[in-house]
Amino acid sequence: MIVFSFLIFILGACLGSFLNVAIIRLKDASSMWGRSKCPECGKKIRSRHLVPILSWFLLHGCCADCHKPIHFQYPLVEFAAGLLMLVAFFRHNFFLTPSALEPFLFELIFSYLL
Repeated sequence: MIVFSFLIFILGACLGSFLNVAIIRLKDASSMWGRSKCPECGKKIRSRHLVPILSWFLLHGCCADCHKPIHFQYPLVEFAAGLLMLVAFFRHNFFLTPSALEPFLFELIFSYLL
């Protein structure tokens, strides 16, 4: 159950990471399909530095290329999304049945829209 909970948290963190970047790109009218770039130096972020939460801490909150700080918003949103996914998952006793899936997805979408 612990491994499963960890996987649910990671899934939520990945979803939170994507939604965070999507919101920023929509606000700036940027393309949704390009690679992530450092907001300071514009260099593309390497794949190994795109792991939610963990990468931010391993890089000490800075860009790997220019060493300028990366805003704390990124790991905070990723962590919050992971927790929201866990709470929604266990609150609805999710057992992969359609009747349990509907309120889980509704709450998840509603939480992200807030």
